[in-house]
Amino acid sequence: MTEKMGFEKNRAVQFEWRNKFHLYRQPDGTGVRLRSNEEYKWARYLDILLKSGYITNWEYEPKTFEFEERYRKRGQYTPDFRVTNADSSTEWYEIKASFTDWQHVVYKFKQFKADYPNERITLVVPSCPVRSTKRIIKLDKAKKYVDDVIYSRPIFRKLGF
Repeated sequence: MTEKMGFEKNRAVQFEWRNKFHLYRQPDGTGVRLRSNEEYKWARYLDILLKSGYITNWEYEPKTFEFEERYRKRGQYTPDFRVTNADSSTEWYEIKASFTDWQHVVYKFKQFKADYPNERITLVVPSCPVRSTKRIIKLDKAKKYVDDVIYSRPIFRKLGF
């Protein structure tokens, strides 16, 4: 019966992912594989801040944070960027281009703040959702657990990205 429907045994299914890896060359020549177009633009923006002296260093996904066991499961979280500021303080940046699977994201932010209260994390989204109340509610839930929210689209527009 499965042969009639077009399914064969041991047939591999290949998915075409929407987000391709982007290879970004840092000024020192090292290559970084970024997962989305928004992360690629943010890396370019961080290089501009690096050249101007506002930050001293940035790294892509350098550390994975392990969470304590809650609700019979352990979790982990890897923020997208670690930025070392000129005053040698460290900030973490999480880039989110869409509002899909947002419950999972908010839960990770909540665990991150509970287990690592001294770490600063900033959420970067393209723009403020103005028409969709569901997206506004999702963003408001996330704002409880992050230190700052940055809207990247106006920044990228000024820089011509």
